[in-house]
Amino acid sequence: MGRWKALAAVTVLAALAVPAGTLYLLTGLKPRPPKRPDPNLRVEGRAFVYRNAQLELQVEPLDPAGRADFFSRRGFEDPFAGFPPEDNYVAFRVRFENLSKDEPLTFSPVSTLFGNSAALDEVRLYQTFYREKEGEKKLAAVGKTLFVKTLSLPPGTFIERLLVYQYDDPYPVRTIPLVFGSILVGRESLDLELPFEATFHKEKRR
Repeated sequence: MGRWKALAAVTVLAALAVPAGTLYLLTGLKPRPPKRPDPNLRVEGRAFVYRNAQLELQVEPLDPAGRADFFSRRGFEDPFAGFPPEDNYVAFRVRFENLSKDEPLTFSPVSTLFGNSAALDEVRLYQTFYREKEGEKKLAAVGKTLFVKTLSLPPGTFIERLLVYQYDDPYPVRTIPLVFGSILVGRESLDLELPFEATFHKEKRR
């Protein structure tokens, strides 16, 4: 509890330190190896890879070009491409592989946080796109490419989709954690925190 109070206090002080009319855009993320080494966790290129006897998880932040390529490879246009940079939509390529021989892997996007931001769910996505030009087409694209529902992955199979967040903290920080809570394989539960080094660009509000 003390940790969260301290974090809240830092958040308030940092927000007060941001000059009026100043906007910080999140422009870059890269894996930052945790201070406490985990033998199951490694960095490969721009991605974190976690592997144990039950599962393998890959998590890679995508810039706008990488996000567009992800959609293009699946036959879609990037539905987020038309939004201004200050909307700070952040996408991660996430790949789960269930290495268990007889237990399903269960994962819920609502059990993740990027900083203080929750993953976009079906309601948020509908509110975001239904009034947009070609809104139905964009909703179809995100429905087939994003994690938005609870996943139950059979043994010996894998899935790769996106987790997307709207990062809305008004101040720059050095590191932003991406937290996965309660990844289940059978009765075994995994909580994982992946730290990303963040780069921000300072702009004036329009």
